Amino acid sequence: MPGADSGPGALAEQLRATLERCGAAGPRALVIGDWGVVQGELFPVGLLLENARLMPHRRGLFVWDVSSEACEISWLRMTDVTPLLETSSELEHLGFRGSTERWLTPVRHGRLRELVIQSCGLPAEVVRAFVSSDLGALERLELWLGSEEFDGDTILDDLAPVLSERLVAELPGVVVDVSDAQDEEQAGGRYTAVGE
Repeated sequence: MPGADSGPGALAEQLRATLERCGAAGPRALVIGDWGVVQGELFPVGLLLENARLMPHRRGLFVWDVSSEACEISWLRMTDVTPLLETSSELEHLGFRGSTERWLTPVRHGRLRELVIQSCGLPAEVVRAFVSSDLGALERLELWLGSEEFDGDTILDDLAPVLSERLVAELPGVVVDVSDAQDEEQAGGRYTAVGE
């Protein structure tokens, strides 16, 4: 939800229809694609927060499931998703794609098992926020670092805690795409994958 020809107001309408169709239990997972993209328009996280009580059993959420052929990742703008974690205690899988200055602030969540952040330019602040978060159930982490051209300023020093022996031992799957990151050659190629 919604489809490629949706207008700007389609997300609210599609969400309403989905919630009605699912009934009192609400959906188990949401995958949100092209909701009528306006370049530079922030994804309306508030809409999901307003309807959180109607999705008490939601386990999965992926925002901006849009192919590069349909829309460049740099045009998909996200805002801070921390409130989604704070208000969705049952959430186990969270993923989002796009670009922004702030995606995450330090947060505690007891059930999140998978976190996927696909960015054209991941700020180091986001990586630091993850390192400072308490995600005790996390099993899989995927980070796309992107490039400096899109404000990606994460360097290997920022990633050191993520790829530390202790954290890798705790996480069965860690995938870091360093295709355009600073110090790529030192990181060892297009992908650094540990425990996957």
